[in-house]
Amino acid sequence: MADLAAIREALRVALTTVGTDVQVSGYLLGQPTPPTLQVLPGEQTYDRAMHRGLDIRTFTIQGFVAYNEGETSQRLLDELMAPTGTRSVKTALETDKTLGGVVSSLHVTSDSGYSMQLHPTGVWMLLCEWTAEVYLQN
Repeated sequence: MADLAAIREALRVALTTVGTDVQVSGYLLGQPTPPTLQVLPGEQTYDRAMHRGLDIRTFTIQGFVAYNEGETSQRLLDELMAPTGTRSVKTALETDKTLGGVVSSLHVTSDSGYSMQLHPTGVWMLLCEWTAEVYLQN
């Protein structure tokens, strides 16, 4: 089974396919520069199959765009939220559901829609969070 750092890196690499204009990090950034995608590990469920056969780890992918750029940034966030397409977060993560063999399988289950988030520099951003379940055979 892959360690957490390897999974975060594989998720980061997969997310880079949404475009070079989006900052992508496998870790939470203290000063994200929008547009940004960052990976946060969430809950893990153990022993979903007999004899430690399967664990499921949930990851949250946070996406930020600048609110003060109006329609342009909202259009980008719309593209990232789309269920398919070249800039879709779901498509980027599910193109190779094993993340190059790092995990057994992956499924993006939802996105949160828009919300407002105050950037550490005091600027408002639009935020969307995607939930991805990663299946890890032991």
